[in-house]
Amino acid sequence: MDDGLNFDSWFGDVNVDAAGNMAIAYNGSSPSHYIGVFRTQRLAGDPAGQVDATTRLQRSNSPETGPRWGDYSGLEEDPAAPGTFWCHVEYRTAGWRTWIGRWEVAPGFTLETGPLVRGQAATLSALHALDGERVYFLYSTTGRGAGSCFQQLGRLCLGIDDPVKIAGSATSAAGAATLVATVPSRTPPIPVYLQAVVRRGAGAADSIKSNVVVEVVQ
Repeated sequence: MDDGLNFDSWFGDVNVDAAGNMAIAYNGSSPSHYIGVFRTQRLAGDPAGQVDATTRLQRSNSPETGPRWGDYSGLEEDPAAPGTFWCHVEYRTAGWRTWIGRWEVAPGFTLETGPLVRGQAATLSALHALDGERVYFLYSTTGRGAGSCFQQLGRLCLGIDDPVKIAGSATSAAGAATLVATVPSRTPPIPVYLQAVVRRGAGAADSIKSNVVVEVVQ
């Protein structure tokens, strides 16, 4: 994360949205480059260890030779606009200044559902999977939390509690996988916790999961 520069020092802030997309905002400097403000991101479905190319937000036009700089920085998701991040990071002109940046992280692997109505078909849609990938739709009636970690999914830990059941699977095409399943007519009016999973990578080490969706059976 150096935008083509060789930084002697850098530090930053990290935040992750509900879909598992990661935003990073940071400072970097070296003896030949004044302090700069940069940002990057990693989507939930990206291969392990990969981040996007760095974008420079601001550059300083005066040096800083003291032992401390950039103490006041932060990175937060906008509570009114999920997937949008705001950062505030220090840089220098004649003295210290604060740069405020805003950007939207591209959507990651996401689950969307229609209503769950007893005796009727329900539509579950997983978005932003790779074309040709098999998407598995899972559900629980227990709740959300630190769920099972499946060996067959590279020890990926779900966000829904045991016992977890598979509603079915579908192949992604044009970025979407859709499963239509009938809700049993005798299902009580209880909340159902749903999540989608893609088995990805050698030994499933790069498997990904979607956000958790909660629907009450009608």
